[in-house]
Amino acid sequence: MFNNKYFLVAFVFLILVCCNKKNNDEKEKLLMMYPDFNPKYSYDGEKLIFDIRYNYKSRIFEYNRDSQKLKVFTDKDNILENVFEPSYSIDSQFITFIKYFKSSGTREVFIMKSDGTDIVQLTYNNMLCYFPFFSNDSKKIFFGMKQKVKSMFKVYSVEINSKKVTLISNDEFINATSPGITNNDKYIIFSDIDLTALHEDIANKRDDSNNIDVDKIVKIDINDGSVSNILYGNNLKPNIVNDTIIFLGYNLIDRIYKNKLYKLFNLAVYKIDIDGNNMETLYDDKLDMKSFRVSKNGRYAFFESYNGHFYEIDLISKNKKEIVFDENYIIEQFNK
Repeated sequence: MFNNKYFLVAFVFLILVCCNKKNNDEKEKLLMMYPDFNPKYSYDGEKLIFDIRYNYKSRIFEYNRDSQKLKVFTDKDNILENVFEPSYSIDSQFITFIKYFKSSGTREVFIMKSDGTDIVQLTYNNMLCYFPFFSNDSKKIFFGMKQKVKSMFKVYSVEINSKKVTLISNDEFINATSPGITNNDKYIIFSDIDLTALHEDIANKRDDSNNIDVDKIVKIDINDGSVSNILYGNNLKPNIVNDTIIFLGYNLIDRIYKNKLYKLFNLAVYKIDIDGNNMETLYDDKLDMKSFRVSKNGRYAFFESYNGHFYEIDLISKNKKEIVFDENYIIEQFNK
């Protein structure tokens, strides 16, 4: 009886250890599935929306800042599977996102109400669409699109009512990070990789890299499609706030090469005007940021650190707090 009792205790303990290890493995696996985690604030700053990729699936989640609760978007037809890059309309009544179709290997633009109903496909281009976001009047959605065999994309818009697709600019881009639109619907802003930079020349000024990418903040005039590069740096993540740009970036050197001024910033949060001038530092307290998003009122900045933790900074008070997502809830949504 004595031996059986201890055997039972040991057996139960072993089961608990195995279950805990499995749960920890699941959470570790989950943390690895934030490859391009780039949440977006609702325009009132009360919610964050983002996609999470796990077990070769992707779903849209919404985080309520007050209740600190997560919500997953689902539908009975499974349209909301393999979905990416969600973004709110200015009144937070609608959400646009990208859906990936495995059968064709294409990505198309969709829209739905903010409660996850009335899902509508807006593009049927049989191409690859990326980073959709609303115009300020919520009548159009801007997005990047490219052919499956090409590495560069162009910027387009689609009218929500008519589904008419219009080319915005003939210029091609490699990567659009943190795209957005000014309050007057005049300019589209995002960061891209600068192919003309002599990477090795700039890298010689850094001790931690032999070769680095130089980024640029791009401004597209929606009316005529003209493109200008307003600032150069590294790891730039711009956000439009009241027709100014708040961005994350590095600042190490100022160097002129081929008549271009490359500014590599200390890892900090900066603000510039829409033409790239009048720079000021908003926050530079030992930052370790992988992703970065600012609320539309410019008050809060959400970011993911390289160690997989999430934080929100009050850019006025300079207070920083950690945000903890319910990972058990997230895993449950993918295992259903």
